[in-house]
Amino acid sequence: ACGVTGYCRGSHLTDAAEFHAKWCKSLQISRVRPGVDEIDFNRGLLSWSGGVEGGWKGVFGGGGKNGEPRGPTKEQVEATETLSFPLTLAFALKRLSERMRSKVSVIEKLLGARVCVHVVGAAGKESKVRWNLIAEAVPQWISHLHLILIGPEMATPTQTPPRSKKAEESRESSAEAKKPGLKITVDAMKGVYHLLGRDEPLPRPHLVVAFNSGIHHYGSWERTITCILRSPLQPDFVVTAWNLTEAVVVRQILQDHGGIVIEGMDVTENEFSSLLPKEIMDDHGTCAYDNRYWIAVRGTPVKKMVAM
Repeated sequence: ACGVTGYCRGSHLTDAAEFHAKWCKSLQISRVRPGVDEIDFNRGLLSWSGGVEGGWKGVFGGGGKNGEPRGPTKEQVEATETLSFPLTLAFALKRLSERMRSKVSVIEKLLGARVCVHVVGAAGKESKVRWNLIAEAVPQWISHLHLILIGPEMATPTQTPPRSKKAEESRESSAEAKKPGLKITVDAMKGVYHLLGRDEPLPRPHLVVAFNSGIHHYGSWERTITCILRSPLQPDFVVTAWNLTEAVVVRQILQDHGGIVIEGMDVTENEFSSLLPKEIMDDHGTCAYDNRYWIAVRGTPVKKMVAM
């Protein structure tokens, strides 16, 4: 027993038994989950070939009886807490590959394209991720993947003077990782997305991603969502959520701001959701997980009025 969920009478326990069975193990784990600083995020990927099929079973491989997949080890479960971020991005790049490729020039299609991804609302976990580990999973037509982590909580290792007092922005030096034919560059910027780029344009995004955004909790997201979905650049927008209830609410907010759900990418359970439940919370005996559900939408750019 998890020792988390309580019932006032035996009949209630019996009525809830089938539902609780789905969450009991996760609740046990959540009671003793380690802190982020205690997790070795590099464990469990030594045999990964870069494929994004099969979810975590495909990443961690077999090892069970007769070569069958076995459950991930404790260390691997803990590692999914941040491995979920790069692998979710890799899966999104694969699913949206043809849409993004249709927007690049013929020359880029032949010689390799530079693709820019804005990770908005980024915070501590995104900065701990080894983004270069997805190199083998990046579509082959991409020669340079440029990730820009953007958020008001992004930490920078050096005290770079703000470029703009209004936006209070600062920039972190990029880190690069390479494989033959591919370069991955990661930059970090501190600030609010819709304020950044007013004085100096940001690189054009082919894709915008918001991990565990909490869009429904923070009013500051209103202008950022509008900035993304009404942009004439028309980037696709992928958003993840902790649980199904949040994902459905986020979907409605995106649609209210002009977002159009991309075919085949409506609210869906993410194969690369973290396997480590969040700290125990009063949520009717259930748990939340990083990047549990995701949705992808495209915007509806505002047409400029032509003077007559």
